[in-house]
Amino acid sequence: MYKRLFSALLLILMCSALAEGREKIFLNNGWSFAQYAGFDLSEAKWSTVSLPHDWVVDLPYIPARTEKMVGWKYAENSAGWYKKVLSIPESDKGMRIVLDLDGVLSRCNVYCNDAEVRPSGDGTFELTNYLAYGRDNELLIRVEAQMKESDTYVGAGLCGDAWLYKSPAVSVSNVRYNTEVFGSRCNVTVYTTVSNSDPEAEEYVSVKQYLEDAIGTAICESQISLDYSIPFSETSYEQTLSFDYPVVWDFGLPYAYSLRTLVIRGGNIVDELRTPLYVRTFTSDDGGIDCSLNGKQITVSACSLEDFYIPVGSAVPAGYWRYLVESKKAAGYNCVRAHNAPSALLDVCDELGFLLIDQVDDVEAAVRRDGNHPCIVMWDVAQSPSFERDKVLARRLDPSRPIHEFSASTALRQPVKEGKVKKSRKKAESIMMSLSKTELKSDGQDIIVADVWLVDDNGNDAPIEKDLYIYVDKDMTTAFGIPEEDARNAQKFAPVCLLGYCNADPAFRETVREWSIPQILLMKAYQGRAQVLIRSIEGCSGPAHIRIGSDSTFGASATINYVD
Repeated sequence: MYKRLFSALLLILMCSALAEGREKIFLNNGWSFAQYAGFDLSEAKWSTVSLPHDWVVDLPYIPARTEKMVGWKYAENSAGWYKKVLSIPESDKGMRIVLDLDGVLSRCNVYCNDAEVRPSGDGTFELTNYLAYGRDNELLIRVEAQMKESDTYVGAGLCGDAWLYKSPAVSVSNVRYNTEVFGSRCNVTVYTTVSNSDPEAEEYVSVKQYLEDAIGTAICESQISLDYSIPFSETSYEQTLSFDYPVVWDFGLPYAYSLRTLVIRGGNIVDELRTPLYVRTFTSDDGGIDCSLNGKQITVSACSLEDFYIPVGSAVPAGYWRYLVESKKAAGYNCVRAHNAPSALLDVCDELGFLLIDQVDDVEAAVRRDGNHPCIVMWDVAQSPSFERDKVLARRLDPSRPIHEFSASTALRQPVKEGKVKKSRKKAESIMMSLSKTELKSDGQDIIVADVWLVDDNGNDAPIEKDLYIYVDKDMTTAFGIPEEDARNAQKFAPVCLLGYCNADPAFRETVREWSIPQILLMKAYQGRAQVLIRSIEGCSGPAHIRIGSDSTFGASATINYVD
C-alpha cells in the first residue's frame, strides 16, 4: 500500500518538471483575411480579423429574399484566405507541432511555407516537417463555402478556435476510452496512440497510466513497454483499468476523474497528457428515444440546435453555446441535436450534465476527436451519403454508443418497434407563447427568442407532437398596401425576419419556399414545445405582429415594436 502511494507520489514529482515539455498556444488573434476566390494572392485585399470568423455575415442578400449571395452560384463570394505568421524558435526543433482548427465551413486547404499540409485522421494538421525553426513561417488557409443557403443560414470561414500544440518527439497523440459498470465495479478500456517523430528513438519506451479522482487521489495504474525501432510512426495499444464504487456522470452531476498518461524514455519522463475521464453508460433500443442512463430508464426530450447559431453567424462564441444549452435545460429539455458539434458546445454539455446527439460528416475523425465526451450519447449518420458504411464504421470504432439511424424527417421523434410515433392522449387546447423581450433595436442584428408550448384544457403541459404555423403579418396586402401580384416578393417588406426554428419538419422545408408569403413556417412541436428566433431588419420601423396557430386556428399572438 505505502509502496504504491510512494510510487504515485514519485511520478507526480517527476511530472512537475515535465509541464514545460508540452505546450498549447491560442491562435485566435492576429490573422489576415481576404475574401478572394483566386490563387494569385498578390491581388488579394487583406484585412485584420480574429477567430472565430464568418465572412458571410457581411455579404449582401439575394434581392427580394433572405438568402445570402454564397454557394456555387456566387463563386466570387465563396472562397476566402486566412494568413498568419508563426514564429517558431530554434529550441522547438525536435518537437512535434500540430495545428488544430476546431471549426471550418465548409472545406479548407492548409499551406505552410507554400507547401500543402495534409490533414491527420482527427482533422488536425501536423506542421513538424514543414516549419523553418529560428525564423518566421507563413501559414495560409484557403476556405471554400460549398453549401448554398436554402431554408437556413449557412456561414463560411474559420468558425472555431485555432490552437498550436507542441509536444516532444515521442509523445501521446490520442487517448480514447470506454467505461463499463458491473455492479460496484468499473472497467475502463483505454486506447492510447503514441507518435514518434524522432529518427533516433530506437530504445524501448514505457507508457504508464494511472487514474485519479476529483481531488487528485490515485486510484489505479498500469504500465506497458513499446518498441520504437521505426521512426515517424504511430503505435496504438489497448489496456483495462479497474476500480470499485465509481461516481458516474449524470444529469446535474458531471463528475470527472483524471487519466494521466506518461511516456518514459531512457528512464526519464518525456511527455505527460492529462485526459478527463467520465464514467457513463447509455443504452437505447435501435437508437430510439426510450433509453437508459447509468442503468436508469429515462425519456430523452430533445431539440435541434442546427439553426440556432444564426443570431451571431457561424462564428459562435462559447458564451452563446452556454446560453442556448441553459435555455433548453430551463425549458425542460435534457438533450440537443447538433451538426458536427464544436468543442465549445461539447464542453458546456459535459459541464452541465446535458445529453447530445451528434450528426457527423466524418465518423472516424469525430470518434477520434470527440469520443471521450460523455454528453454524446448517439452518433447520427442518417443524412450521410455513405449511410450503410458509416453506420458499420461507427459501431466498429465506438461500440459503446448506439447509432441514430432515422431519416431527417423523424430525427427527433419517439420510435416504437412498429416504427410508429408514440402520442400522448392529452389533447392540446391552447397554444402559449413567451417572448424573451418585446422590443427590437433597428440595427438589423437584434434577436428575440420566442418559446412556444401547448397546454390542455386544465392549463397543464400537453407533451404531444403538433404542427404549428408561425408567420408575420399574414395579410401582407393589408399591412403594407402591397399589390397582390407582388406577394411573392413580400419578404423584403416584412418588419422582421424569422431566422430559425427548433423541431421543424424537414419534409416541409421544400414546400415553404413555394408559398406566396415566405415568412410562413411549419414547426413540429416535440413533446409540446418549440422555439423560433426573430431578427430585426435594418430600416424597418414595425410594429411586427407574430402569430402562431395550428390547423388554421390562431393560438397565440404578440406585437413587437422597434426602438432606436
